[in-house]
Amino acid sequence: MILALLLLLALLYVPWFYLTKVNKKRDEAPGPYPYPFVGNLHQIFKHEKVVFRALHNMAVKYGPVVTLWFGGKKQVVVSGVEELKEMMHNPAFDGRSWPQKKQVIDEIYTGQTSDINPHNLGVLFASGECWQVLRRFSLRSLRDNGFGKQVAEMYILEEAQYLMDYLRQRIKENPVVTNLDQIFTMMALNIVWQMAAGERFNFDEEGMVQLLTFEQDINETFWSIIFSPLIVMPFLKHLPPMKNVVSNATRKMKKLHSFFDKTIEQHRNSFDGNNIRDVIDAFIAQEASSTKSAHFDQANLRVLLSDLFLAGSETTGKTMEWACLFMILYPEVMILSSFRRSHNAAKS
Repeated sequence: MILALLLLLALLYVPWFYLTKVNKKRDEAPGPYPYPFVGNLHQIFKHEKVVFRALHNMAVKYGPVVTLWFGGKKQVVVSGVEELKEMMHNPAFDGRSWPQKKQVIDEIYTGQTSDINPHNLGVLFASGECWQVLRRFSLRSLRDNGFGKQVAEMYILEEAQYLMDYLRQRIKENPVVTNLDQIFTMMALNIVWQMAAGERFNFDEEGMVQLLTFEQDINETFWSIIFSPLIVMPFLKHLPPMKNVVSNATRKMKKLHSFFDKTIEQHRNSFDGNNIRDVIDAFIAQEASSTKSAHFDQANLRVLLSDLFLAGSETTGKTMEWACLFMILYPEVMILSSFRRSHNAAKS
């Protein structure tokens, strides 16, 4: 009986999908024709399993602007340089259009289900007024605490010096260093965390081990959810094995949120409105302001710190890792880079 009902629903879904959702407009970007349930996933990953290469293959075939269906969700992928420039300078893209209902990954990331709060928090995945208010606050408070200024340069130079000393010590013990990805990420984490929470850790300290673990947990959580059937069929979060995936991801995010709550509480206890030390202090000051927005609360601060983690550490660490690999493969680039640094230092 249940099987027959599921089959009937599937048969009804197919015409509904094509008649109501797959209705190509004349000005719509080209792309492969989608199939029910899977969309274009089977075509995207047919010959290439690495995401960016698979999307590049689609761009080669259909052009720099491609319409793709990820399950039952239509997405437009822009990959051409000129097209990206045009999009970034187009006022139509100044705002954000986000799903009206929270996705599974959003519920895990914010720690709130759609029943508790249907809107996303923070900056990275928020939209509307929340995104505008917190984005403006984040840019202002980061600048006030050194971002884009000489203070940030001082943080970076200090971390670079510590990194060199750390590597020299490691090489004395073992000439082969195999965890450059973690080392570069720890360096980036320290710079972000100094601006966010006014604190830094040596690479072997317990605090740094915690930060690195949390950063890795965030990335693991995203990759385990984003490219899973949960994006297409969120109801699977109630069924095994996806139920276990969601439970594991939720547990990891709760640990990170608990770490943030502890740090925020320490800041509240030592807060001095005449001495704003970092982003957390700036948020607490705004929270206490008579003109504060409703978006300045503990939940948003927690997610905002997660945003800084996600956006400011892994990307920087990976960029440095690729830069090192590039110079190893092309030593002439390393020689030229060293020459330019010496030349600029001599001029200054």
